Amino acid sequence: MPEFGTASLSQRTSEPLSHILYHSPVEHIWPKIEKVTTQRSQRLALGLNNLAVVLFDQGDLAAAQKAIDDQRPIFQQAGIQRGLAYAMFIQAKVLKEKGELDQARKSHEQVLAMRNKLGEKTTAEDSLLALAQLSIEEGPAADAEQPARQVQKQAEAEKERGNELNARATLARSLLEQGKTVEAEKEIRSAEATVAITEGRLLAHQRHNDGGPHSRREW
Repeated sequence: MPEFGTASLSQRTSEPLSHILYHSPVEHIWPKIEKVTTQRSQRLALGLNNLAVVLFDQGDLAAAQKAIDDQRPIFQQAGIQRGLAYAMFIQAKVLKEKGELDQARKSHEQVLAMRNKLGEKTTAEDSLLALAQLSIEEGPAADAEQPARQVQKQAEAEKERGNELNARATLARSLLEQGKTVEAEKEIRSAEATVAITEGRLLAHQRHNDGGPHSRREW
């Protein structure tokens, strides 16, 4: 069992700062404080990230913007590109709601490039759909058709039902704006079928967990 002051940093980063200060040799104090402070800053940034989403969903754009502004420097300093990309993604959504569509597009394009570089398929699909939805808002709506179809095919192959539904909804909107009513209705029916399948699986899973007729429970 190691003596006080000799445990590795990985073993002790969860300890209170007061404990590290009291039990660490002087020459080891500052690296440990820096490590703990960095970890706590990153947790704060993640919390601000979640807060920004909630505030945006509530329609409080000013407060959401404040949470975004507070978290971005932390992600930048820590080099956490994934967190920075998500902060920028929410920023783009705020810009869209404020009617600043050109800036929103630029931000979404930057995020898409970052996510592609990181190899994040699902979040890159989110960015593609956001750009497609901007095309519907700005026009021409036909520009949204190709990226929506691309995400729909990818998400369906990957069984990412959320993105598949969002893609079909975006595609249907694009087709309707183009006057392609029959094709739009086809996408809507496909989306409804996907929802029914997903709900059926969720209900079956719930019945199994709740001790339904097909589950076995030993007392």
